[in-house]
Amino acid sequence: MTGPGKYDDICSEVRQRTKARGVILIVIEGTYGAGFSAQLPTDQIQEIPSVLIGLAQQIARDAAEKRNAEILAAKESDGLCAVCAQPFSAHVQPGYGCPVDFHRSGRSYFRVS
Repeated sequence: MTGPGKYDDICSEVRQRTKARGVILIVIEGTYGAGFSAQLPTDQIQEIPSVLIGLAQQIARDAAEKRNAEILAAKESDGLCAVCAQPFSAHVQPGYGCPVDFHRSGRSYFRVS
């Protein structure tokens, strides 16, 4: 769709204030509801899908990293190894730091009962 939209004025302001060549604005639950506005040189309009795909992939990677960090922290706060979920007390290898280092180096050492 081309032509003025409900968020074009704001998109123009962002482009001018940032001195950007182009701006893509996505609004979620805004004053005028959800909306999308893009101001780009004509030759770059075709790049919008690849830019949005790349952005979506980066957001997904960042969210996965955050989730993984939260999972690791929760396991560790429960006294469990973040990699194998075994109790820290099961890891035996003097001289190493965090038991996770055992797994990253390809070595795991567990106390056998």
